[in-house]
Amino acid sequence: MKKNTIKFNYNEITTSNAKHSPRNDMNISCVSTDNNHTSIPPYLYTSKKTAFTLAEVLITIGIIGVVSAITMPILVQNHKKSVVANKLKKASSTLMQAYNMSLIDYGDGEREGFEPNNPDTALEMFNKYYVPYIKFLKVEKGQKGVFGYMTDGMVLYFRKAGSPNNWGSTYIIVCIDNKACENIDENEDYKKAVNGKNTFGFYIDGTVPSNQLRKKTHNQLIDGCKNQTSVESCTGLIFKAGWKIPDDYPIRF
Repeated sequence: MKKNTIKFNYNEITTSNAKHSPRNDMNISCVSTDNNHTSIPPYLYTSKKTAFTLAEVLITIGIIGVVSAITMPILVQNHKKSVVANKLKKASSTLMQAYNMSLIDYGDGEREGFEPNNPDTALEMFNKYYVPYIKFLKVEKGQKGVFGYMTDGMVLYFRKAGSPNNWGSTYIIVCIDNKACENIDENEDYKKAVNGKNTFGFYIDGTVPSNQLRKKTHNQLIDGCKNQTSVESCTGLIFKAGWKIPDDYPIRF
């Protein structure tokens, strides 16, 4: 039998003693049974395959779980804030357009007064000044005010709460959804009906009274929103921030 020798530059690996070391400079002797076929020892062409251990997998899953637990509530809260702010911006725009169109039809003089907490006169005013200019799914009379259900899921609650001589104490409460307006009609105090989370107070033209914003500092608006002592404080904070929920907003979503 003819012996052929193939030499590789790698250190301390030979067929005679089957030793191998992961270092450079190797001499390999391969034996062939004939001149046309060369046999290479198996350990020269097999490689070790690596994989993650169970412990490593569990540690990775644990890290992902911790990160998710920290970030997910923040992401959900920011999403809720964005939804609320966008709805309020849309509600303001809708009310402003309706008010301006009613001015064209009825003039800019003093609007006739109507009795506080009287749903019949509130319905009459609402039907006259808002219903023709806003698309509602339905309008319902409550115990003290009127509900206007909008096509986007929001609800406008219209109620007189002050002197019957003018509209000075009249606000429109914007409910983010139907559920937010469930018990609002039973509340005797407008201030307690506005929580700054899913119910917000607007003036009759879809704005926050500018004189209120000028008179109150940022901290006063914060206190009024937090303690529900002012109908327009929460809305005013969001309005002044460009229809965004400010970082120091006192109500948690």
